[in-house]
Amino acid sequence: MEVAPLTMDTPQEPETMIIEENGKKYILNIIKEADNIILSILDKDIFPNIKYVKKLSFNEIKELHKLFSILNSCNEFLDYFKSALENKKINIKKDIEKLIINISVEYFFKNSIIEIPLLEQKINLQDFSKEICKEISIIKETIKELKKNMVDKNEYNILLDKINKQKTEISDLKEENKKLKNEIGEILRFKEEIKSIIEKQNNENKNLKEEIQNMRNSYQELKKNIIIKQNEIKELNDNKKQEEKKEINGKININSVIMKNEEFDMIQNAIESRMNKKVKEVKKLYQATVDGGDVSIFHAKCDNIPNTLIIYKSEGNRRFGGFTSNIWDTELIFKSDNNSFLFSLDKNKIYSYIKNSHAIFCCGSYGPSFGYKKSIDYCTIEIVGNPITDKTLYTYESASDSYNFNGDNNALSEDGKGNKIYAKEYEVFQIIFS
Repeated sequence: MEVAPLTMDTPQEPETMIIEENGKKYILNIIKEADNIILSILDKDIFPNIKYVKKLSFNEIKELHKLFSILNSCNEFLDYFKSALENKKINIKKDIEKLIINISVEYFFKNSIIEIPLLEQKINLQDFSKEICKEISIIKETIKELKKNMVDKNEYNILLDKINKQKTEISDLKEENKKLKNEIGEILRFKEEIKSIIEKQNNENKNLKEEIQNMRNSYQELKKNIIIKQNEIKELNDNKKQEEKKEINGKININSVIMKNEEFDMIQNAIESRMNKKVKEVKKLYQATVDGGDVSIFHAKCDNIPNTLIIYKSEGNRRFGGFTSNIWDTELIFKSDNNSFLFSLDKNKIYSYIKNSHAIFCCGSYGPSFGYKKSIDYCTIEIVGNPITDKTLYTYESASDSYNFNGDNNALSEDGKGNKIYAKEYEVFQIIFS
């Protein structure tokens, strides 16, 4: 006689998938409800009584990424999830109290990673025991039903053997349950110890960070003090060097590559007699071959500074120059200056200003230029562009309406007629009075 099986209500079967990560297999169960998907991972190798769970509503799924905003149901998300798993675009990252499912998503040719954290959830041992008791109850009812309907003793013995085997399995299961409880207790104690160690280490790290920050602050303060001391020492050395430069053998050190210190005596006397002041110091503002011969550099370094001395040296080694108490600027204009004069170092002569309102010529495209001759419309000394590279230094002492050369027609130029020549060098100095 056949015995009809007992009917039992079973929960909805989840879809089970395997995710491999670093040689380890995770069992992923997915339960699909009407508007939700429940992701559950069981890590049997570590905590048999712990699983990691995340319940996602359909609205939450749509908000995970722009790609999912076009989904119409949980089924579509589940289909995408399975496809990503097959294409190895899903991996698992383990944290202390959670697992994170990473999904690699490609949308509009851009790749991004979606993280879905699954929180730790302990399996209720009491519920687990209840399930065991429930199974035992079912077995007992089955035995009663079998005994009631059994006619064949051999069949009864076979069933009895099965029942005894099931009892043994249940006994083993109970024993395993006890061991599991003990292991869980040990794990929980170990977890508390780890937590205590981590807290202690965090406190030590915090103290260490504070000590490091204090050391950094002390270092910055020390570095700041060192820089201040270095600046003070540099300032003392600079002052000492300036004092040493002021007088060499009782003379002012002009620090020129064109004019010798002893040649400056003539220039100093001419300046002091016109300005009625004593020269205290000569400060170099500009040197064409060092700073660059373009006139824009000259204006950047020398404009709006009064009392400047300019010394020129031509390609033919003629050395000459001029002094003005007026200022240079980029405005297109001639300026008068009763204190100005020109000079020749080769002839050791000073050439005085005639006072015709054309002592110097200022222009943004001109360098330091002196004097003027109306009949030829040229300056006595004229710089246009870069005289070092472009042959744009002009000298016209024989045709000057601004300075008196007393017949020295070759005081500046090499042929006495005025010419267009290269400048080998020219310098600009500021005269500082006491």
